[in-house]
Amino acid sequence: MPTVISKNRDKEEAIIRAAEKVFFSVGYENAKMEDIAKVCDFSKVTVYSYFTSKENLYMALTYRALQQLIDILYLRWEKSRSSNGLEAFMALVEDYLNFCIKNKNYADLILNYLTIVRRTVAGEKLNNISEAMQNSIFYRKIKGIQNVPIDIAVEEIIRGQQDGSITDTKSPWVIHHMMWSMITGFVKVNYQPNERTFINADNTEWKLLLLSTIRGICLDKV
Repeated sequence: MPTVISKNRDKEEAIIRAAEKVFFSVGYENAKMEDIAKVCDFSKVTVYSYFTSKENLYMALTYRALQQLIDILYLRWEKSRSSNGLEAFMALVEDYLNFCIKNKNYADLILNYLTIVRRTVAGEKLNNISEAMQNSIFYRKIKGIQNVPIDIAVEEIIRGQQDGSITDTKSPWVIHHMMWSMITGFVKVNYQPNERTFINADNTEWKLLLLSTIRGICLDKV
């Protein structure tokens, strides 16, 4: 039995990796399950036996992206317990920024999912998304962890306000959302954020300005 389970997991992993290549090369709308089957060298029937729809496979990849981000943030959270709230929060900010730069396609997946959430009005109007999406087990899994990155960061902002290292008294969620929107803007506007320049702007200088601005917000200097 363990061998069967292991083989099934290997096939599932192979399909997800194939989907990643196809989705990222031609885009979700243009991707076809037949193309994914060809890349992983499985029959179309086999692919459908593991993932009942393209939407479910897309959500599986999105779940992987979000889980990877959460693992990175939890690792940073654990390492920052001896730091004050401001330094712990800024470490999270840098890790999130680096994740988005190094894994732009994954960052786009997460942002696209959040667009879906807005379309459903935080899950209140499911008729605004396809039935296949609603029935995706991975869509349901994501819903259970979608706010974890926010919760981790907000916890450190609150800790910083309590220990005095963050002097801005605005809502911790407002401070977080400001940070989030700035990083999202950097990644969405700059289609190659890991390159040296973007339209005559030095990316390193841009990133440093972004980080210093977020720190300035926390210190109520912006």
